[in-house]
Amino acid sequence: MKTVDQLYQDVKPLIDNGWYEAALAALEKLVVSYDFAPAHSDLGVLYFNSGGKEKALYHFCKSVELEPENIIFNKTLADYYLSEMDAPQNALPIYEKILTIQPENIEVLLITAHIHVAMKRFLDAENLYKKVLEIEPSNEDVLEFLDKLKQNKTAVNESESPDEIYDEIQEKYGMEDSEEIIMALEKLLDLYPDFPFPYNDLGLLYVRTGHKNKALANYLRAVELQPENITFQKNLADFWYAESGRPQKALEIYVQILAKNPCDIDALMIAGNISADIGKIDDASFFYDRVMEIEPWNTKAFEAEARLKGENKPDISIL
Repeated sequence: MKTVDQLYQDVKPLIDNGWYEAALAALEKLVVSYDFAPAHSDLGVLYFNSGGKEKALYHFCKSVELEPENIIFNKTLADYYLSEMDAPQNALPIYEKILTIQPENIEVLLITAHIHVAMKRFLDAENLYKKVLEIEPSNEDVLEFLDKLKQNKTAVNESESPDEIYDEIQEKYGMEDSEEIIMALEKLLDLYPDFPFPYNDLGLLYVRTGHKNKALANYLRAVELQPENITFQKNLADFWYAESGRPQKALEIYVQILAKNPCDIDALMIAGNISADIGKIDDASFFYDRVMEIEPWNTKAFEAEARLKGENKPDISIL
């Protein structure tokens, strides 16, 4: 029986010869049986080239999840966030992680410095440019960057905390259109790129305005910054389910939520609905039964269970 490496090597000629559809199908089959990071990375590239940006992002993320110290996989994901998804706030922590592994990677030092400039974090940018000069003292481009940085430095008003600014923006919800709110939240993140709540809001707003790639990037960043936040997790799961057509990915998140919050009725119902949609009838029945154990009067759970069994809607009296 072939090892996963041998199976992967069997697929490489398909890519090398330009038989991309066959390669994509073979790699998808491979990752069903083996979570193999190089295969996920290649799938990311193939999906990107065929226009499947959301699937590309999923596989790039998966490759890093499986091999978190792999420089190539990390940089591919960071570059994708930066160049293709216009999400420097997602790319920045990945570039910074790369620099902890390769502190003299000049390309990554420069990219990271440029992002800091865009975010008006001038001191951080200056320190990175100076680090490049320590490695390459004659780098004229960096000398020019430093000169421009000195000329364009402006004081940033930090009299308000991110919470205060965020509260002010929230007060405008419903009074201003989505684009204006998006601009205000993005400006807040320029100042405070590790403040999690605007990312979640931007996910909702970008879904509303039809920018699904940006929505996904922001949901992922919100969960990354605050992984225990149930609302962030649910919004990401709902995106996978309703907007991206990846019900299994959504179900995994809801199962994680229920592992820590087993009485979450909303999570139980949605997990049941997703299970039913993907044909996991026994699992769906388990989730609905669990709802009825907690809330015997829950008509939605009774109706969902009845649909599973092909029965008529039961006659339930609300006590």
